Amino acid sequence: MIEYVKGDFFDYKADIRINTVNCVGVMGAGVALEFKNKYPEMYKSYVEICKRKEIAPGNPFVWEEYDLFSSCIIINLPTKLHWKNPSEYDYVERDLVWLRDYLKGKSGEITVTLPALGCGHGGLNWDIVKSKINHYLSDLSAKILVFEPASSNKQLAEMDYRARLQGDNVTTLYPNDNNYPSILKESHKKEIYCKGNIQILNSKKISLILGNAISEKESSAIYKILAEIKKENIAVVINLNNRKQLELAKSLLEKNYKLIIIIPYGILQFKYTDVLRKYQDKYILLSFLPPMQEFKKYEYVNSLKKCLGLADIVLCCCENIEDVEKSIKYLKGYNNLFYIYYGEKSVKAFEGLNANKISISASTKKPNVTVVRQILDMEKVN
Repeated sequence: MIEYVKGDFFDYKADIRINTVNCVGVMGAGVALEFKNKYPEMYKSYVEICKRKEIAPGNPFVWEEYDLFSSCIIINLPTKLHWKNPSEYDYVERDLVWLRDYLKGKSGEITVTLPALGCGHGGLNWDIVKSKINHYLSDLSAKILVFEPASSNKQLAEMDYRARLQGDNVTTLYPNDNNYPSILKESHKKEIYCKGNIQILNSKKISLILGNAISEKESSAIYKILAEIKKENIAVVINLNNRKQLELAKSLLEKNYKLIIIIPYGILQFKYTDVLRKYQDKYILLSFLPPMQEFKKYEYVNSLKKCLGLADIVLCCCENIEDVEKSIKYLKGYNNLFYIYYGEKSVKAFEGLNANKISISASTKKPNVTVVRQILDMEKVN
């Protein structure tokens, strides 16, 4: 049971107290500083744990103190790596998953005090964090007292988070939802924000691995291969990282292909809705990040991994060997991996991978996609 409260954190009696910390042994501000002053022995142990690098988001430090009359359990949840860095929503989610499992193992009536994770000096949006707390902890038998932040970032406070999602027709998928891609339930395990035709997620999927610059030769090869497959229940999965990829997405939609478009930033930051509006029944936009998260360079790699994770077929479309080399290490281990043959350099680039070459058949003068068809004709849909 969750109860939202205000006031002094230590005025409430509790069996378990949650402290938000970093991973470098510093408790210099906010609630963490109060914990340091009230429990100096706990702080000493926490510093040692940090020195040994035995604490991380999703792997907190639990400290217990007992005397003749009472006991105290303090759980130090890391919402950031270094005290200089902002908190991360991903870290909060890892902590909440761990806390949920920990509390499920506790018997009897217990009371837990929980601060607004990462919303003070961590800079996170309380509305987003609150929704995550509700999602992960609301079905527990423990009494959880959640302390709402005294103040919040002015910009975020002016924005009604839920209204923005609803107004932009954004759907939130959780792992227990029927439309949540089954292939991601083990690897992702978190909510997915999506916009568009959600039924497309039930299609067989060909994920295209693209370079930053898409040449006419590459586009032509993609169109020829997809035309030979001729499967109405197929969806094409692409990462949308730049204008060239947006142009390819629009061209595929004009040719009546169904698209799953993955973006490396929050879904409420997507700025091309008007460009794709008339194709809204033919595509679904997916974001695996908090809705208002701005673009971060490292999310390119994470969106590529999601593109690969969704695939029944992975098709590497790059002619530029440098683009291929950037992706190679992420392609290892995929059985249904194909690449477009642009010459012997292509073959060399894919040596060591279990990859199949797609080239032009000498007899039909068309791309040889027989193996691709056989895989897509299998009954299982991921």
